[in-house]
Amino acid sequence: MARLDSLISKYRETIATPWSAGVAAPQRVIFLIYSPLDELRLRAQFEEFKIATKEAGHGWEHQDLTNAFSSWMMEHEYRESYFKRPSMLMRDANGDLAEFSISLITKLRTRIDETCDENTVFALSGIGSLFGFMHVSRLVEGIRDRVHGRLVIFFPGDLKDNHYRFLDARDGWDYMALAIKAEDY
Repeated sequence: MARLDSLISKYRETIATPWSAGVAAPQRVIFLIYSPLDELRLRAQFEEFKIATKEAGHGWEHQDLTNAFSSWMMEHEYRESYFKRPSMLMRDANGDLAEFSISLITKLRTRIDETCDENTVFALSGIGSLFGFMHVSRLVEGIRDRVHGRLVIFFPGDLKDNHYRFLDARDGWDYMALAIKAEDY
């Protein structure tokens, strides 16, 4: 539990620091990095992140992506065909499910436009459920320009030498966001 307490404490300190106006989109992204083993404990403490954000004088908008793929699939007119032949789902050059990725990014951009301003934290959790369907890097790049406050990604994985590794399984990518890492992880 000390790891998550450390993460919350570091987040509280970071989010309370005055925000500079006019920073580039990649500089408005914050990754909260924690062990995938701590996922359930972290979910039980989301309210702490919201409280820290509100105490710092910022708005909070949280989107849980845990059911994003299943919801998309259930709404899809060809779902029965996809269930019978999953190979019909088209992947793009990056290996993402193209139609799903576009749909999710579009929905999130709309939600950001409707609920966020330059003083709002837009937080995404449940991104572990995207594994195998969409790369986190594509998601971040698809929405970061819409977020004028801060984009917070609850990231189950690791960071070494500015190289993110998603779920300790997929080779990562370099990204120049602010990273807050749970202590002893």
